[in-house]
Amino acid sequence: MKSYWDILPDELHELIYDMRDKILFEEREKIKNSLTKEELFSLLYKKTTFKSETVKMDDFICKAKIYDKIDIFDAINLGMNINRPSSLSQTVIHYDSLSYDDQFDLADECYNVIPLTDFIDLLGENDEFINLADWMFQYLKTKWAYPD
Repeated sequence: MKSYWDILPDELHELIYDMRDKILFEEREKIKNSLTKEELFSLLYKKTTFKSETVKMDDFICKAKIYDKIDIFDAINLGMNINRPSSLSQTVIHYDSLSYDDQFDLADECYNVIPLTDFIDLLGENDEFINLADWMFQYLKTKWAYPD
């Protein structure tokens, strides 16, 4: 038994496919235009498998780098290690006395405290992670009121 689709001429098949593609394109555009920046980046994050993703488009190259709370934790540890001279600073001593869970909670706090514009400025064009580490150290030093 043949379906109606099988007896339609090829020209109608093409017309139906073109209309379908046009409708899908318009619906996708509506969805894309309705999303916030945060929702778009969240979708991008779910689509990527790496911490850094670069996509070449027709007119530009887009690079996205993902930083999470583990990166902030690493930045704090780097900041502490950089500021660990032969005579230990009070900030480093205090940090070293914290449990791993408390240190990770501190990274969570720093993640929520750092303004996005500062975060972008600190990393700059060259992903200067050391600037982020220094910012974290200075923030904790001020938070704990150690003069170092």
